[in-house]
Amino acid sequence: MPLPPLRRVFSFALLLTLLVGGCTQPVMWPVGATPTDSARSVDAAGLAELANQLAAESGLVQDLGPLVTVQPVATAGSEEPLFVSHTHGFPPDNPSFRQKVWIHTAGPDGWEALGRVELECAEYLNEFSVEQVFMDPVDLWLKVTGGVGAHSGCLELLRWDGENLSVIISGFSSSPDAGSVTDLDGDGQLDLLLNNSDPYIFCYACGVRQYWAQLFYWDGQRLKEVSPTPLADDQPAELRSFNNRAVDLAAASLFADALEQIERAEAIALENATVSWNAVWIRHHLEASREEASTSSFPLLNHVFAGDWETAFDDLLDVGMTTLVSDAPIPAGSAASGFEHVVGVLLAQFSDTALALQPERAAVHALGAWGRFLLEPNDPAVQSGMQLAAEFATEDSRFEELAEALESRPGTVAAAPAPSPLPGIQSLRERLASEYGSEQDPARGVAVQQLVSSGETTLFAANSFGLPPQSDSASHIVSIHEARETGWLELGREELDCVDYLDEHSLKQVSIEPSGLWLAVQGGAGAHGGCLEVLRWDGQRLSLVISSFNSIPDAGSIVDLNADGQLDLLLNNSDPYIFCYACGLQLYLARFFHWDGEKLVEAAPRLLPDDRPLHLRAINSHALSLAEAGLYADALDEIERAKIAAPADPTVHWNALWIRHHLDVSRQLAASSPFPLLSHVFAGDWDFSFEVLWAMGPSTLFSIAPIPVDSAAFGFDQTVGLLLTQYGNNALIVQPERADIHALVAWGRFLLDRDDPAVLAGLEKAAELAPGDSRIAALAAEYRAKSVGRN
Repeated sequence: MPLPPLRRVFSFALLLTLLVGGCTQPVMWPVGATPTDSARSVDAAGLAELANQLAAESGLVQDLGPLVTVQPVATAGSEEPLFVSHTHGFPPDNPSFRQKVWIHTAGPDGWEALGRVELECAEYLNEFSVEQVFMDPVDLWLKVTGGVGAHSGCLELLRWDGENLSVIISGFSSSPDAGSVTDLDGDGQLDLLLNNSDPYIFCYACGVRQYWAQLFYWDGQRLKEVSPTPLADDQPAELRSFNNRAVDLAAASLFADALEQIERAEAIALENATVSWNAVWIRHHLEASREEASTSSFPLLNHVFAGDWETAFDDLLDVGMTTLVSDAPIPAGSAASGFEHVVGVLLAQFSDTALALQPERAAVHALGAWGRFLLEPNDPAVQSGMQLAAEFATEDSRFEELAEALESRPGTVAAAPAPSPLPGIQSLRERLASEYGSEQDPARGVAVQQLVSSGETTLFAANSFGLPPQSDSASHIVSIHEARETGWLELGREELDCVDYLDEHSLKQVSIEPSGLWLAVQGGAGAHGGCLEVLRWDGQRLSLVISSFNSIPDAGSIVDLNADGQLDLLLNNSDPYIFCYACGLQLYLARFFHWDGEKLVEAAPRLLPDDRPLHLRAINSHALSLAEAGLYADALDEIERAKIAAPADPTVHWNALWIRHHLDVSRQLAASSPFPLLSHVFAGDWDFSFEVLWAMGPSTLFSIAPIPVDSAAFGFDQTVGLLLTQYGNNALIVQPERADIHALVAWGRFLLDRDDPAVLAGLEKAAELAPGDSRIAALAAEYRAKSVGRN
């Protein structure tokens, strides 16, 4: 589904990464006819013998039953019957293994293998994963659906043309439903739908998804993708007008308005294929997006994704005016609580895109303004956006009431004066676009904004957006300009280090300290990485102060960390690759920076200098040791004692902020984690982690498959084992009497080596430290019993 500029680039980069890297085109090669030792009858016994032969060739162990399925398929115009075979189940302990699909025929001299493909995307299949579908009346088509990672899905379409078995298309989805083969346009011919929805709007388990699909049909020679397409200039003007307006509206996710326009085009040209497929695409995305909204845990965003802005505004007001303009504008019980920044960014991006086409739509102005309120309550664009909404909807008093509520909010900064109507603003944009090689390039552009400054001189900031400029450095550029009667004067310019793509609103002025002008740039890098870069204009020079990358889109924020009224900098250095990016498990880590009067300094946990009281240094030092071991709750108890002893000490204060923040966010991630056992460990809550461990059951914990198949950690035994032993050993250095940690470390060692003597030693130590907890003794007894069985 079309997205605002920045998210479109993210999604396109992600799709390329998946096709080129994560789910590359499966290896395909023709296989010469290889008759078996003797003729085979095509009965149940013959099919079973072929299955066993293929399983053996593939290195599959048959202890759990047949791992190859053979089935006959219907063929058109073929004198010989054909059979499709495929491996299934989970892959063996062999990193090079790939699930396979074969085409065979039963010749007079036995089975003949005609073609084979290895699937790169699907890690596991079941007996029914390969299904014959009828895309055209000539060739044999197979649909393969399977799984990969914790909960991702794959759909691959295979074609046998009588000579070669080949993969026509391979689709990946972060959720199990990767798509379907269905009749999209009602012509009786099957088409292909690939589901590219984004389930990670907040987190995988949070229940908010943005729907997006790719539609394809077979034109007799190839699969042809359907996407909203403008009509050529040789088409009738009225038809072009309706169709092309629909395409533009669909690109802005205004699907209902797009459908109205495309249906008017359909009424003019019923037989126009482009118009018909545009209507299919738009109607499908509207219906699917509205269906997502009906089941969403935060429907406000899904109504926006569907283009139903008025419905989203109704949802917004259901929260209540007082809450919407408070310091906690999203209630604690909401699925979006804790994701205010994400909601703000999406509302701002989608509203900007929609307003480019429908500038007088009040609900879009209002929601865009509230989104910016979530990002920065004192952003002048909040007031100006709400005022525009009230002006465009004078008959609806709710817009005026919300504008007044925001304006009367304590601490609200009055909207900045509108930029001077200098005719040269457009000329600056055009001059820089020409310099950057983007004047005729829809994928690139230049944004210009007026800055708020205390001096008499009016300054403007310009930045490239979209893809990087076509310059030698291929880096995005930020520059500072002054408007003079003689023209534009460039005062400073700086290339950005991190970002690959920006949108028109990626650059914001922020107030970190009063002696300089500060600019924050948030953009994307790679398939789904994010960047936060901070620049400062000191009156003489524009300089890049800090540049940070994160593997997820959220690279950090500018926020008042210590509630002193001064903005600080938070860099998000979380690791989303504990298992895999799509697996949904993160290790949280952030860095804090604040302005010390001269420069940005990092507020990392620090020891106290020797001139501080000994008892205070001891408490602070102990808190830091606990925090370094990941024991955040215990570290917080200690640092709070230090705050009581020295409430004005800035080092103690920042240490407390850092520890409390990491505890709160780590626990928040654990609450929505697909594998909370590890997430509780990352938060230092080993007691919670042990409860999760025990719930898995002693017989499972020390079995051949200690991590269940339906767990997000399935297949990552070594990773879990290494992390438990690493984190556990660090924690035991400062808390050696913790029975729960000893038990979890022992199980981690079991995952690494079933016969490691340290497993039993660790369990026995845990039982010794907690004689009253029968569960630990039961774990030790279960391990002893299983050890005897193995030996």
